[in-house]
Amino acid sequence: MTVTSFRLFSLALAGLALSACSSTPAATPGAYADLNLEVSGQGNWSIECTGTNHRGATFRLDQDARGSDGFATLFHADTTLASCSYTAGDAPFTIELVETGFDCPFGAYDNGVCTLTAAAGSEDGFEVAG
Repeated sequence: MTVTSFRLFSLALAGLALSACSSTPAATPGAYADLNLEVSGQGNWSIECTGTNHRGATFRLDQDARGSDGFATLFHADTTLASCSYTAGDAPFTIELVETGFDCPFGAYDNGVCTLTAAAGSEDGFEVAG
């Protein structure tokens, strides 16, 4: 082995040793909060949310109302991401996101509640993320 080959070989071994000894910090988990939606209104309406919790498990929440004065709470703990879609029937209905750590997808929180009034006949969706 020549001196140049020996030096290259030594540098390669040193590089391998350094890479084996270096530690990569664990990934920081994404932020998460409790998904807490309160939905109410008259007439026919529906809402469905699918999402992921902080452990990577998926979930699905849904609620339909038929007739007068429907009310529902959709709740899932430790949510990192949720996508929700809704349909309003012949009357408007209200979706309230209770402040638990998510940004308000409808503007701004007012006294800890983020509110959307879905117009009669509307179909749309929103997303919350930690």
